[in-house]
Amino acid sequence: GCKVASDAAEAIGIGLQAFCIPGSVAEDRKVGFGHGNLAARLLREETKCFAFLAGHESFAAAEGAIKIAAKADKVRKEPLRCILNGLGKDAAQIISRINGFTYVQTEFDYFSGELKVVREIAYSDGPRAKVRCYGADDVREGVAIMHKESVDVSITGNSTNPTRFQHPVAGTYKKECTEMKKMYFSVASGGGTG
Repeated sequence: GCKVASDAAEAIGIGLQAFCIPGSVAEDRKVGFGHGNLAARLLREETKCFAFLAGHESFAAAEGAIKIAAKADKVRKEPLRCILNGLGKDAAQIISRINGFTYVQTEFDYFSGELKVVREIAYSDGPRAKVRCYGADDVREGVAIMHKESVDVSITGNSTNPTRFQHPVAGTYKKECTEMKKMYFSVASGGGTG
């Protein structure tokens, strides 16, 4: 009997959780609920920015960013902003060029903690150019990028650099958002980080 897309997503999450095998990692980590809550948050207007935190290893993640935002936008009034935030400036530029994203080159001042945008290059004219792709040198710059874009929801890729980049960025940003009383929802593929 759900009338709103985000409510339907939460209900689907409850259904998914019912299919998790008792005693499994999926049941323990509440993967069904997590997927439902992730979808619900992306459908709600309060969520403005969705980030893929990646080791920049996966073109599939880049494609996923476009598809998820496009599907969510069908029921949203305001389009969902989508960014990729990963380790490595060269990798970010290559992925941007291949996929037609906008590469955002940044410079992080480690003394002041300030993040500066050096340049932006849009590699296409269409909807793909709306995806902003960042490459960080390390965790501190990655967290600064999250703050700059005011990320509300993120999903982390787990195949390359997860313990070196993605999860520390998500965890640090979550802590700082909590201190600022900002809602932030972090999901790791296959489980949750917060």
